[in-house]
Amino acid sequence: MNNEIISEELKKLFLDDLMKDNFTYPNHVFSLRYKFQKSKIIRKYKKEHPLKNNGTADFRENAVGIPLKHGLRYIFIIIILLMAILGFTVYRYYSGIIVREYDVFSMLSVEYDENSPRVLTERFYIDMDLSEYEKEILCENEVIYWVKYKLDGVPQFDIMQTTLAASSNVRLNTENAIKMPTNIVINDWKGMYYQAYDGIYFYYFNCGDYIISYSTIFDISKVENLVKSTKFS
Repeated sequence: MNNEIISEELKKLFLDDLMKDNFTYPNHVFSLRYKFQKSKIIRKYKKEHPLKNNGTADFRENAVGIPLKHGLRYIFIIIILLMAILGFTVYRYYSGIIVREYDVFSMLSVEYDENSPRVLTERFYIDMDLSEYEKEILCENEVIYWVKYKLDGVPQFDIMQTTLAASSNVRLNTENAIKMPTNIVINDWKGMYYQAYDGIYFYYFNCGDYIISYSTIFDISKVENLVKSTKFS
């Protein structure tokens, strides 16, 4: 049964209830255009389906009843159609980090309240020997501190520190991802990580007042040491 037939059956059930004596309208003021359209539909329906003695429309001879199991199936179909229209969206929660997964990408947002710092009052530093790496500050302002580390001119990892508010509505490139967002806990920091289609790992941790993110070619075993060596001052 296609969508047109489903729509027609639902319309019949609605109009049947609409013409019952005990039907009451909600406390709402409808526009004149709506009232005109409603009256037009009712007049047409009454003409096509004469009333029986009990005041209900007799369309049983012209329509086939919908069994419960089929009715549930139609409801499921309608839900699927609505999801298709609105877009398939999956919400995942990772300790204050919210990821909305769409068809070809994801969006990251973060929970925060009025007491959350609106500016960075401290900066991260790595408490380990990184003398072999070339350090490049990509961005430094009141809400973002972003540093890239290179080895022989080749990028190895980025670390970004942001306020909670500045971390909302961030697009994640999860299209054709090797690994979709997954929970992770390192050094009591909770968050999530995923591996993009090009093999780059992205880690996001909720550190209380800030979000610390790492993008790197390293797998989890190497990132653990990096995360555990991340301090603030």
